[in-house]
Amino acid sequence: MKQKLILFVLLISAVFLQAQTYHTINIDGINEFKTASEKFNTTSGETLPAYVTWDNTYLYFGFSGSTPAGPVTDNGRAYHIYLDTDPQSTPASGTGTIYGDAWRYNPTLPFSANYHYAFKSSDNTEVRRVYNGSAWVDASFSTVNWKASGYWELKIKLSDIGNPSKVLLLAYVEEDWDNGSICGGLPSGLFTNTNTQGQITFNNTFLGFELRDGIFPNADYNLNNSTFDKWDVKINSAVGSLSDKIVMQV
Repeated sequence: MKQKLILFVLLISAVFLQAQTYHTINIDGINEFKTASEKFNTTSGETLPAYVTWDNTYLYFGFSGSTPAGPVTDNGRAYHIYLDTDPQSTPASGTGTIYGDAWRYNPTLPFSANYHYAFKSSDNTEVRRVYNGSAWVDASFSTVNWKASGYWELKIKLSDIGNPSKVLLLAYVEEDWDNGSICGGLPSGLFTNTNTQGQITFNNTFLGFELRDGIFPNADYNLNNSTFDKWDVKINSAVGSLSDKIVMQV
């Protein structure tokens, strides 16, 4: 009995270690994100999933699949990521702004964003912006991306955005033409896909990540996480429960 329990614990530990951050992604057009722990459904469901993970140097992000008009890597798409690098317990009260950097869609955000990154699939242009306290202005943080067929990936150097220990994140895709849709919203409740361009107020939902080792990026406790106590409660509870069961059985 004791041997079976030890084997069970070792197997569970191996699964946990394989699924957790830190996880380094090679930016080479091959999807190395872990489906079980780093893949997210978006406002487009499984048609246009997103991916997030990190190591101690970079934040990694990806999109795959299709927008309403076809593959997400076809011409005419713009991918957007907003980051709050000094998250507060009241998400809209940080040093950034809730007013997005206007494109065909002009979003009001659920948190106070400090950084905006955009990628244009037509010419592979990257747009890097920072909120300087009064306006969105050009920034120079380091990024590397790769556009493959139906799949795109990115890494952002954390030291260039202040080495945050915690971030709030949202992302989406625009079809960058008249009457093109906004879709692929992350998290999946961010908005309802639409082709009514202009002002759009996003729903009060986002992802909150503590950028340390041992985190499952797509776990439920990262949704709307602005206090960053959910992970500690979850893991302490899980470890305590597992320990109790092992002691009782052995």
